[in-house]
Amino acid sequence: MKKKLLALTLGLAVTLTSATAFAMTVQEAKNLADTFVPADAKYSKLMRLDNEIEFYYYTPAYRDEVEFDTKKEMVKGLAIERIAPIQYKDTKISQDDAIAILKEHYPDAQLKAIYQYKESGNDIYEMEFLLDNCHGEMDVLASDGTILDIDLDY
Repeated sequence: MKKKLLALTLGLAVTLTSATAFAMTVQEAKNLADTFVPADAKYSKLMRLDNEIEFYYYTPAYRDEVEFDTKKEMVKGLAIERIAPIQYKDTKISQDDAIAILKEHYPDAQLKAIYQYKESGNDIYEMEFLLDNCHGEMDVLASDGTILDIDLDY
């Protein structure tokens, strides 16, 4: 993820001209990626790296990234990151409350581990889970249950 963000920061130029080299067009891949983000998410841009296209979307509170494998013609990862400012609150949720938030979003998730750590003065629960054929991680703010980050790797 850091490598991808570094490439983005360096202003890597992406063009659509090489889309014909793959069996699936960029538009077909984007149409599939659109199904993995909230309906109110606004498409921002794409970035191509080798056999991968990354589609970026934004909502007022979150940045969504859908990773698409152009050789296998499938979504291989989804990252959702909170970008809205977070206000620290004194109320604290329990680990069981954090697990309930995970289950609310992914009822079939099988929890593998839950950790608690501190970042920028905030306590955060990180949960690792399995869901269907993917590995997932969810970070939840321990003060109020705000979801900070979700990563699904297929």
